[in-house]
Amino acid sequence: MKTSARLNLLSTRVRLLLLTLLVPAGLALYYPALRAGFFSDDFHYLVENRYVHELTARNLAAYLEPAGAVAKMTQNFAPVHLLLHAAEWQVFGRDPLGYRVVNILAHAIATVLFVSLLQASRAPPLASFLGGALFFLHPAHVEAVAWISQLKTTGALALALAALLLHRRHPVGGAVFFALALLTKPTAAFALPVAIAWGWVRSRDPEGAPVSRRSAWTGLAIWAALLLGFAWIELPLFHYTNLEAAGERGPWAVARSVPSLGLRYLVMAASSYGISAFQEPPLGREIGSSWWIGSLVVLGLLGARTLWSLIGRREEAIYWVWAAASFFLVSQLFAFRFAMADRYLYFILPGLIGGSILAVSDRIARIPSADTRRRLGVALCLGATLLLAIFAARTNAQARVWSLPARIYAQAAWNFPEGIVATRMRAQRAAAKGDAKETVAALRILSARGDHYFEHLVTDPTYRLVRGDPVFDEFVTEQASWWIENQERLFFAEPTWIELRHMAHAHMVRREYREAAALIERALEQEGTSQEVLDAELDELRRALARETAD
Repeated sequence: MKTSARLNLLSTRVRLLLLTLLVPAGLALYYPALRAGFFSDDFHYLVENRYVHELTARNLAAYLEPAGAVAKMTQNFAPVHLLLHAAEWQVFGRDPLGYRVVNILAHAIATVLFVSLLQASRAPPLASFLGGALFFLHPAHVEAVAWISQLKTTGALALALAALLLHRRHPVGGAVFFALALLTKPTAAFALPVAIAWGWVRSRDPEGAPVSRRSAWTGLAIWAALLLGFAWIELPLFHYTNLEAAGERGPWAVARSVPSLGLRYLVMAASSYGISAFQEPPLGREIGSSWWIGSLVVLGLLGARTLWSLIGRREEAIYWVWAAASFFLVSQLFAFRFAMADRYLYFILPGLIGGSILAVSDRIARIPSADTRRRLGVALCLGATLLLAIFAARTNAQARVWSLPARIYAQAAWNFPEGIVATRMRAQRAAAKGDAKETVAALRILSARGDHYFEHLVTDPTYRLVRGDPVFDEFVTEQASWWIENQERLFFAEPTWIELRHMAHAHMVRREYREAAALIERALEQEGTSQEVLDAELDELRRALARETAD
């Protein structure tokens, strides 16, 4: 079949029809989580982030400041993500329902674009739709779709897919969408090696896109320049936000864990086994384990298949490169705080699906007997349908987990009893009993893993019964002192008012009111501060200084 005919299978009308089917299906699947409240990152990205509450020129300029308060608050240079949230806030305000509907819509759009890309790669039509359904229904995607602030994940993939679809016919449009995808989430960088692989595979294709090879490769040069420019901004911020993760694990420990992480993602992709909120697999202790040994075999075979298909310029190579590039970005070769997560599979899975579909389709096409091909095709369709039914049920069940924060934390603690979430829960249970020693013992484990945050220990009612105990108070002072002693390396560029306020709180814990007041005054000099909050804290500090002087 000609390429043009395959591309026309997904006309604009068909795409819209597919989208209108997927959105209500998504609403039904994710219904248990639709009315859930805001959770975790949603607060600092959206609810408490006044920069998205008003679409003013000052706020838009703040989005574009690489080392500014917004980038540090969200721990990424992602102005498009913030702009999307700002637009949502104008419509939905504090009602979380609308945000989740938008996430489902973005997931549906990404699915339609993925099916379009499979068709552009000459996958059989039915296999393309089944591949899209597998992507849409996968239970690992609940985290990316049900978590409001993960609009950056669904949105970035949708924009990257649009960039890939446009690239060979409209290089400039492709470059624009690639830039938008990068500015939504850095993981969109996977699209550049995919586009390069596509150009390599199609470079000897007489049915290639109607633009010259020179234009296509010029477009890729623009993509590369965009990625380099983005990396120049993002990498220092990445280092700043993941300082403790890199120092805690060490390069050798991380390298030993990369293969087993890859196998975990493959197993999760194929079966949904291992999905969980707040993944915390062991790092640096994997050599000799079944995961590590198995990974060497499976990833070795997958790598050989990728190399073989690249040499033969086969379409499936595009998707194996896709899976490898997406995994590389989250593989912990460059360590970050959260080593593994369900949402990281969102970018990897389309590559695995596409590569598998094209490899199997090619193998079936080589079978001489038409009757055998038909029977095998029917068997594969029935198996895929059964898998889709299982995935749909699993997705709905996982959506119920994401309906309440308590269920999310309970799942994480159950799956990883020695993990950070479980340890924090032990600290809170001990604090509720008034056991300061047990509370501090658990908190010290968290501290050893890079969790040096102390402010919630001062304000969270959970710790009310242990405040005033010398053991607990001494630990809080230690944590505050850690921030003061490490402030020079913790500040990225000029400290923002948020960081100055945090450091002031550290001095307040140590009853160093004069130093704290000076930091609050510096914070008030900056634009965009929460003036009322800072003024109130400064007044409190001045009263404390007056009492200290009087004594």
